[in-house]
Amino acid sequence: MFFYLLFHISFSQEILDREIESLLVVITTLFYTMDLITGTDKALVSREPNVPEHEMKPDAIQGMAPMGSESPRCVTHLGSNAGILPHSPQISSHLEYEYLRFTTLRTLKKNFLKYSGVDPSYEAGKVWANWVIVNRINTRQVDPFLPTEGLHLDNKTVSLLIEKGCHEQDAIRFYSNFIQQCQRWQHRFNYYRLAGLGTLETEIGVSTPPPGLEEIIPVKLDGGIKVTEGNNNPEHSIDHGIYHAPTRIIKHMDTYSVEYRGIHHTIVRSQFCSLLKKYTGNYPYFDLWKMLNHYFLLDGLSYQWSLPPATFKLLREQLGVRTELFASPLNHHLDNYYSLFPDNDTLFGSRGDFFQSSWNDFREGGIYEANPPFIESIFVRTSQILIHYLNNAIDQGVHLSFIFIMPAWLDSFGYQRLRASRFLFKELIFQKHCHSYWEYRKDKYITAHFDSHVLLLTSDSNALGDIWTNSVEHDFSSSFALA
Repeated sequence: MFFYLLFHISFSQEILDREIESLLVVITTLFYTMDLITGTDKALVSREPNVPEHEMKPDAIQGMAPMGSESPRCVTHLGSNAGILPHSPQISSHLEYEYLRFTTLRTLKKNFLKYSGVDPSYEAGKVWANWVIVNRINTRQVDPFLPTEGLHLDNKTVSLLIEKGCHEQDAIRFYSNFIQQCQRWQHRFNYYRLAGLGTLETEIGVSTPPPGLEEIIPVKLDGGIKVTEGNNNPEHSIDHGIYHAPTRIIKHMDTYSVEYRGIHHTIVRSQFCSLLKKYTGNYPYFDLWKMLNHYFLLDGLSYQWSLPPATFKLLREQLGVRTELFASPLNHHLDNYYSLFPDNDTLFGSRGDFFQSSWNDFREGGIYEANPPFIESIFVRTSQILIHYLNNAIDQGVHLSFIFIMPAWLDSFGYQRLRASRFLFKELIFQKHCHSYWEYRKDKYITAHFDSHVLLLTSDSNALGDIWTNSVEHDFSSSFALA
C-alpha cells in the first residue's frame, strides 16, 4: 500500500532594517511503499484541500492567506481497500516524491537567493552553488542534492556572504537559520518516512506562510483517489479516477524536453541520445528528469565550465586520456568521468564522486584530466589526493599522470603544493582574454577574463615526455586558445 504524507518546516529569522522578518517553508511530501503481504500495490487517500483539485495547477504556488485565517488541514488515510493501480505504482510514487522534493528544494534556493543579502542575484547564485558543492564534498550527505550533514563545520559560507557585500551580523544570522532549516527538513523527512510505515492515519496541520515566501501546495496523487472539495460542502465527493502523469519526452527541431507535472528541462538531441545510450537503470526518463533537476538547482555559472571540445579531442586521441575527475552527465567529454551527485549520475556513466575514490581506481595508471570547480578548498583537497595517488604510483611502478587546470590563484595552497612537488612535469600559462572555456548550457565558448594555469603532474617523467612532445604541446595550446 502507498501512503501520502504532508509535512511542513518553519524557517524564521528576524531583521532590523535590512534583516529578514521571517521565513516558513511549507513542504508537502511524499507517499511511498508497497503492500508487502499481498504483493499488490494499493492506495487510498481522502483529503480536504483548501483549493479544489480541478483548480490546482501542476506547479501552483499559493499566496498568503488573510491574517487570522484558519490553517488548512490535510487528513491522510492509509488503507488496503482501494482499487489496484493500473500503472506502475513504484515509479509513480518515485515521481510524486521527486516532484515534491524538487519544488521544496527550489523554494529553499529561491529563499537563499532572495534573503542572503547578496546582490545581484547571479552573485548570490554563485554563493549558493559554492555552498552546495563544498558541503557535498566535505561530508557524505543523506539527500542526493541538499547538504544537511556537517554544516556546522562550514566556516567559509559566512565569509563568502560578507565578501559579496552582506553585513557580518546579517550573514551570521541568515546562515545559522538557513542551515537549521535544511537540517530540519531532513529530520522531518526521515521521521515521517519511517514513522508513517506503521501509521494508519496521519493528520498534519499546514501553517500559513508569512509574506515574502512561496508555499508549495498539496497535489493529487496517482491512483484511484477520492477528493473532498472544500470545508463548506464536505459531502460533495468527486471521484477523479486514475491520475497518472509519467515523465513525458517532447521532441522539438533539435532538442528534447523532459517534463513532469509542468517542470521541464530541455537538452540538445545529441546529448539526449548520448545519455540514454549510457543509461543503466530501469526508468530512463524519470532518472533523466531527476538528474536534470539536480543540475538546474545547482546552476553555478562558471563552476560548470569545461575545457573546449577541441582540447578534449586532442587529449583523447593524442594522449589517450579517458577520464575526467570533475564533470557531470551533461558536460563530460570523455567516456569516463566523476561527478558531484553520484546517487543518480552513476546511472548515466559517472564513476561516482572523485573525493570518494580510492587508489584502486587509479592503480592501472594512465593520464587523467582534472578541472575542479574554482573553489580554494577544493583545490587544496584535490592537490592532497593527487599527490597521494602519485606517491602510490611511484611505490608500485605505475605510470600515472594528471593534467590539472586552475585559474592563476598563485596564493592558493593547493597550487603552491602541486607546483613545489616532485611530480611537476611542466606548467603552462594562458593569458586572460586569449583562451576560452566551454559552457555546455549555452553551447558556446566563454572567454576567460583571468589567467589560467595548466600543471602536468606525473610519476614517470620519461614516460610522459615520450608522448607530450613539442607538437602535442603546440596543438594543446592552440585548442585552448580563444575560439
